[in-house]
Amino acid sequence: MRRVNGLLLRNRKILADLFALQRGGITVPLSELYVKGFSPAHFTHQHQKDKNQIFTYCYEFGYQITEKNCIKIIQQTSIE
Repeated sequence: MRRVNGLLLRNRKILADLFALQRGGITVPLSELYVKGFSPAHFTHQHQKDKNQIFTYCYEFGYQITEKNCIKIIQQTSIE
């Protein structure tokens, strides 16, 4: 359990750092997450906004993979 929590916290930190850099709404290449050690198999929850909009979350930071193998990162401000 400690190992999984460590992976989740690392994923959260990676998303948080990239979120701070993309405040202008830019997308980030998915490969950049992998280089930083991101593990897509470890996440806390998923949320489907529309039919084709699924966001995968690691605590309060979520991401959506775009059609160009990039990601859009969002921050959840409240529990829905």
